[in-house]
Amino acid sequence: SPDSRWIALEIVDRKHDPYTDVAILNVADGSITNITNSGYFDASPKWIMDGNAIAFESERYGMRNHASWGSMTDIFFVFLNQDAYDRFTLSKEEREILDKKTEEQKKAEKAAEKDSKDKDKKKDGKDSDSTEPIKVELAGISDRQVRITPMSTELIDAIVDADGKSLYFLSSADGGDAFAWEYKLNDKSLSMLDRLSDPGRFVATPDGKNIFLVGSSFRKFPKGKSVSFRAEKLLDPAAERAYMLDYVEREEGERFYVKDMHGIDWKSMCADYRKFLPHIANNYDFSEMLSELLGELNVSHTGSGY
Repeated sequence: SPDSRWIALEIVDRKHDPYTDVAILNVADGSITNITNSGYFDASPKWIMDGNAIAFESERYGMRNHASWGSMTDIFFVFLNQDAYDRFTLSKEEREILDKKTEEQKKAEKAAEKDSKDKDKKKDGKDSDSTEPIKVELAGISDRQVRITPMSTELIDAIVDADGKSLYFLSSADGGDAFAWEYKLNDKSLSMLDRLSDPGRFVATPDGKNIFLVGSSFRKFPKGKSVSFRAEKLLDPAAERAYMLDYVEREEGERFYVKDMHGIDWKSMCADYRKFLPHIANNYDFSEMLSELLGELNVSHTGSGY
């Protein structure tokens, strides 16, 4: 959160694996509060509106393939306090009146704050901390969820601008392309901005005032020319495969549903398979080896794919 007092994250609650909820963690005491409780996939939380709300993805209203994979998703906002929720649900006219009043109050507060800071600076020799704590009201927080996108899509990415006036999102199109959309939060109008062949992902500057689309090229969004770039990365495929095997050994050893691993000496079994690593030169064969290793456990829904 902007005040560094809260962390937004995904959790699997009440053993409802693999479905995730969005939660907030209180940094001070480590307590976690589930703020979505939908029963479907809620994911990808992002702080917005100066920390007064969190945007996240949810599949609860989209077309889905029950008992299998694949679904359409929406963007939701959950508001951390009642004041922020009430302001968001105002009509366009009511919000304009409130914004004018708020702007006048801010000007007065800014002038008073400047005088106070000048006094503090002279007294302490440094600026005082200007970060205001976010007002978090946990009571009723799950009821302050609002569906934002007017339709469910195969969502790729989304971002809210710094002013909290527009939601930009990318949805899948045919042929591997993507549609770029703008949804204006004040008047609830939707417009398609572009069709992109290489959409990438949204990245914002720390102050949120500049948004970029970054993929094989990058461009300022919503208006800007694409700039291509090239980067190189040195890889050690053999070392990566060795690491992945270590990871599989560790995770299965810690997470398998019974301690005796179905009577398998898991550590020794992994050591037996590890001797094949020097003779594997591609990830397809490595994946096959992992499937053979995991098959030794004789349990369903366990294997490797490439």
